[in-house]
Amino acid sequence: MRFKLKLTTNTLGAILPINYQYPLSAVIYRILQKADAQYAQFLHHQGYTKGLKTFKFFTFSDIETPFKIMGDRLKCLSTEVNLVVSFYLPKAAESFIKGLFMHQQIEIADTHSRAVFIISQVEALPTLPATVNEVGLSQIMVKPISPIVCGLKNQRGNYDYLPPTIPPTIIKQLERKI
Repeated sequence: MRFKLKLTTNTLGAILPINYQYPLSAVIYRILQKADAQYAQFLHHQGYTKGLKTFKFFTFSDIETPFKIMGDRLKCLSTEVNLVVSFYLPKAAESFIKGLFMHQQIEIADTHSRAVFIISQVEALPTLPATVNEVGLSQIMVKPISPIVCGLKNQRGNYDYLPPTIPPTIIKQLERKI
């Protein structure tokens, strides 16, 4: 389930850290905690697991707004900011999530800057179309809306991270070797 959040601020030229992802995810966890503290704690500390991989409850896009880079800061050139938040939830939870996020005041800050926004609009986005393959499994083709980190475990048990310029064919060859 995907939602487009429209954030507004009274401050033209709000300043955000370039690395705003951690403060923004903390804000989302706090909003979820207001609804269900135990569930939010479970998501933050454990999440869902499949094999050795851990999955969190949500993901979000980059902030969409015109901005100017100033060192390690982003200066917003608009009083409106948009982002897409995606949850792994049944359709029945749509109105609950919309109500949970609507009109929340959020703060994106670090030790050097602070920007305060109000969530002024929550729009449910259409469900991604799925197809059924030859063995009856549903498939969805997705395109990432934020950067993805990809790594392979080496012999020491650490990850070697792959550059974003690596062609998909090389990644497939590496997967086959594992």
